[in-house]
Amino acid sequence: LGRPIDRERRRVIWILSDGAIGNETDVLRQVHETLGEAQIFTVGIGAAPNRYLMSRMASLTSGLVTWVGRNEDVEPIMDRCMSRARASRLSRLAVEDGRTRTSRHLPSVYEGAPVFIPCRLEGGDVPSMVSISAQMGSRRVHVPVTVHRLQSEALGRALGAIEARARIHDLVDEAIRSPDVNLRPEITNLALEHGLLSAFTAFVSVDTTERIDGPPGRQVNVPTALPAGRVGGG
Repeated sequence: LGRPIDRERRRVIWILSDGAIGNETDVLRQVHETLGEAQIFTVGIGAAPNRYLMSRMASLTSGLVTWVGRNEDVEPIMDRCMSRARASRLSRLAVEDGRTRTSRHLPSVYEGAPVFIPCRLEGGDVPSMVSISAQMGSRRVHVPVTVHRLQSEALGRALGAIEARARIHDLVDEAIRSPDVNLRPEITNLALEHGLLSAFTAFVSVDTTERIDGPPGRQVNVPTALPAGRVGGG
């Protein structure tokens, strides 16, 4: 990532993996420190790859992540990935109404790949339209987007949780870049406020035991299901 880049070319790095990769913090810190202008495209094959790590490496560098199922044909999927990487893209996205808070790392727009941008409006009335700008080659383009009000309070809470998840990702990235800064309280409070799983919070299940009259019970061994995509040994 840290090598000099030819300004006339894009540097694209492909990472293909069919196994689990650990050391997420160390790997992502290395990406942060040597980010440059390179883009990382990741391809996970099967159920074993570390989805969090591969997704974050791609998003931090405005690349794409692709998942290939255990029984899927890899060749057409890779052809589609290569086609997207070669095609023109919209990069350096920004929401330009001045009151909208978005994630630090907004994705680039690739052909055939939908983009979702969690954001939060800071104060004031909800506008009827916002402008999203992006870089396309040597020029800046502006795209007007109509704002639709949600009629469901439940949907509003769900979108709030999604935006909070994006903020937690930003805080985790900041903690990786600056390990001396204690962001644990902020991450914990945000996760608790929106009922989210994080490095410092967990979902807790409370079970109760009810005893009934009658003969004593007997122990029964119940087989557990294997994780998705795994095959048991014989």
